Amino acid sequence: MGPDPYTVGPGQLLLVRAGQVYSFQPGQQYTGYFCHFHDELLIGPLGSADSLTAFPFLRVWGAPLFVLPAQTTGFVEALLHRLLVEFQAHGQQRPDLLRAYLLALLHELLHIFPVDALPAPSPALALTNRFKRLVATNFSSLPQVRDYADQLHVTPKHLTKTVRMVTGKTPTRWIEETLVLEAKVLLSQSSWPVSEVAAAVGLADASYFSRLFKKHTGMSPLAYRQRVGKS
Repeated sequence: MGPDPYTVGPGQLLLVRAGQVYSFQPGQQYTGYFCHFHDELLIGPLGSADSLTAFPFLRVWGAPLFVLPAQTTGFVEALLHRLLVEFQAHGQQRPDLLRAYLLALLHELLHIFPVDALPAPSPALALTNRFKRLVATNFSSLPQVRDYADQLHVTPKHLTKTVRMVTGKTPTRWIEETLVLEAKVLLSQSSWPVSEVAAAVGLADASYFSRLFKKHTGMSPLAYRQRVGKS
């Protein structure tokens, strides 16, 4: 998810926040539940946005892997199963029921992991999280570190020092890895030529894109697509 790998085991939940790029390792077998929803499902027909602000962990970027307490794992699993059964049987024809199950699930997570119990982030961590949010949603339009520094009202030197201190990686590395991850998704889920994939992630030069992709993956974009197709 993003440039970081995660392994999710029994009794665990991985939260992918809005705007976060993610993919699955090709060739692996996966079991469990995958629940993807839009803000509109939570808002409901009355148009109130209260349900969005009620669950800050949907917006706050922090550790995304939740380890569920043993006594609540079965209940969370049952809610996910009910969501699956309802969606398979009726699709989105009964949104009120889907919303009820989803809200019950989110309230359970809020009870287990209250955001207000977390310590306030340090200035360095807060700046790094803001940078990561910007990268996740703007990597194709903001290609340079200085672009992010301008958005965050800091110098490129300060941003680079802070992000490296907090994450062990430079801002450039974060930008490149996010771009390559999005390219992997496009290569595996579309038949677009490499030039169009490059353009979609904000790189007009397909040759540079291919070099960058190989730098991070060890193979060309076409070789990656062929590997995914065989897996």
